[in-house]
Amino acid sequence: MSLYVPIYNNGNCAYLYSDNFIRVYDSQPTYNTNVHYTDYLINNHYISREGYQQFGNYSSLPTCASDVTTNYFFRTDIADILIMSSIFIFINWFFISKLYKALFRGRALK
Repeated sequence: MSLYVPIYNNGNCAYLYSDNFIRVYDSQPTYNTNVHYTDYLINNHYISREGYQQFGNYSSLPTCASDVTTNYFFRTDIADILIMSSIFIFINWFFISKLYKALFRGRALK
C-alpha cells in the first residue's frame, strides 16, 4: 500500500516516524548533517509541523519509503471527506430547491 504524503518532491525522504507521524526530510539524511523535515499527523487530517534533526556518527539513519504517493485518494480520512461532502451537497440542494419553489410558486412559464 502506498504511503500518502501531501507534499513530496524528488529527492525527499519519507518514512513512518511513529504510528501517528509521517516524517519527510528535504534530502536523504547522512551522518554529521542537519536536515530539515516536515511531520504530517496521519490521524489528524495531515496537519504539519516542521523542524530540523541532527544526525551524528552514532545515530541511526531512517529507511526511506519506496512507495510514496501524493494522490489525494490514498488519504486515510478520504471516507470522512466524501461523507461530509455528500452531506454538504445534499443540504445545499435541499435549501436551494425549497427557495426556488417558494419564489416561483404559482407562476406559469410563458
